[in-house]
Amino acid sequence: MPVIQTHYDRKQWIRIVTVLYMVLLNTEVLNARPPKIGFLAAESSFEDMGPHNQAAWKTAATQGQATLLLRQKNGSFADSSGHAQNLGDFDVVWYHQGDAIKRNLMYQGRSLTEIQQFAKSGRGILLSGGALAMVAQLGLETQMRPQRHELGNWRDLAGMIPVEKTHPAFTGLDGDAGIMWLSQGGCPAVADFYWGGPAEGMILAKTPSGPENPLVEYSLGKGRVIVLGWHWPDYADLENPHRSNLTRLTSNLLDYLGERQVWVPFALRSTYPPVASPEEHGVSAQQWRALRMAVHDLSSNFPDRYPNGNVYLERLQTLRAEHDRLSRTSEFTTFAAIERQFEALKHEALLANPLLNFDRLLMIRRRADQLGLPLNFNGNPDIEPTGYDNTLVTLSPIRPDGELETLFKPAGDRFIGDVDLHYDADRLLLSTPDANGRWGVAELDLGSRLLTPLPLIDEPDVHNYDACYLPDGGIVFTSTAPFIGVPCVGGSSKVANLYLRKPDGSIRRLTNDQDHNWCPTVLNNGRILYQRWEYTDIAHAFTRLLFHA
Repeated sequence: MPVIQTHYDRKQWIRIVTVLYMVLLNTEVLNARPPKIGFLAAESSFEDMGPHNQAAWKTAATQGQATLLLRQKNGSFADSSGHAQNLGDFDVVWYHQGDAIKRNLMYQGRSLTEIQQFAKSGRGILLSGGALAMVAQLGLETQMRPQRHELGNWRDLAGMIPVEKTHPAFTGLDGDAGIMWLSQGGCPAVADFYWGGPAEGMILAKTPSGPENPLVEYSLGKGRVIVLGWHWPDYADLENPHRSNLTRLTSNLLDYLGERQVWVPFALRSTYPPVASPEEHGVSAQQWRALRMAVHDLSSNFPDRYPNGNVYLERLQTLRAEHDRLSRTSEFTTFAAIERQFEALKHEALLANPLLNFDRLLMIRRRADQLGLPLNFNGNPDIEPTGYDNTLVTLSPIRPDGELETLFKPAGDRFIGDVDLHYDADRLLLSTPDANGRWGVAELDLGSRLLTPLPLIDEPDVHNYDACYLPDGGIVFTSTAPFIGVPCVGGSSKVANLYLRKPDGSIRRLTNDQDHNWCPTVLNNGRILYQRWEYTDIAHAFTRLLFHA
């Protein structure tokens, strides 16, 4: 009987081994015993949980030996009978935040520490819904922050496109032209990476539109954390035609996280933030060009006030020549000295900008995990009025190593922002809420440090904010006094129009728009420049346009 010899090249062998490995891997996941699941809840009882959190718990109860772990007053966890529970007794821990995006007590103190230690000890954690945002508190994302917002009455299909296509998470999911559909709406608490990133996690799947990147795996100590966000984890929608895909994905994730022997190698496929030419050694061509253009611009705009422009350009040219003489095959470390010189020259040239020739820089200092920035189609009433660690500070001198001086810190954790300095630099305007959460405008005397609310449109259901001084002593501010709701979000966002408060205290309306006006400022010609959400003749999305008044 003849012997048949089959010859494979190296790439073919790699493909064969990879396929066999994934078959064995997924078989092991599917055949493993049901995991012991600890389902975390910030509430003190099942009855106190919202419908979306309850639905997630009911889903967990069908996936393995699940125990509802209720947060106690001291931050520990107990079952529904009140018996204390140790997270270490479980294979995997799942926390779903579905009903409200606001950071609760799970984001701090003992609860956060226990979650963190559970992963570091070599276990797996699933964070879904708004809980994706906990990557900041867990120290998993240090360079950026997730987007967080609440979703209202959203109805649209939400699909998933696998990135790590051989990952066990996607075993048994049905696809349609490369898209795995998961939901038709979304829970109210939404978190994702729409603003950028993730920087330090392995992206497992993305959305069809691309930027949200809601399924990400992290390495934490000896353990793993997977986040599942955006509109996907809507467990309360029992009429979802793609519910089987969602529950299968959830089951796969819990099985995977609960069995560390099947964890795939953790790898970051690219660095974040992206650079123009990440493969280049040393300083990229784009960086050389950008600095050269900046120096040219400053020299042409301020010929008398930026005297060293030619000196900077000569130094830049000399450094570039030294850089380009190095071999392209050299190690990255060979370019380290030139990179340091480039950074030093960049700081020197850009900080010599004549527009920075003043003593103190006034600014708001606020924690990165609670910036208080509304979505671009919303205003101040759409963000939380409290929960901020913010202060009004000055930086002097205007350098990275300048000293910070605190001028004002609000009582409690109230928001302060929308700063507008008076022409005499002895006072300024701030947006800040009152004790009832109603937004208003206040004036801070920089000498006495006293904050005085301004009498504007004083009604219990009217918000006033974001004001600027006028040369004649009046102010322009935004107000929700028109009582208009934004049409495309079901009227839930209160529209602000521009109003004028004259020096005598009288007030009149300046604009009459069905959608928002924002950020008024006075131009040198005396006109008001402001942003407006414009619907006319363009797609009504992400359209803050500049207008004159």
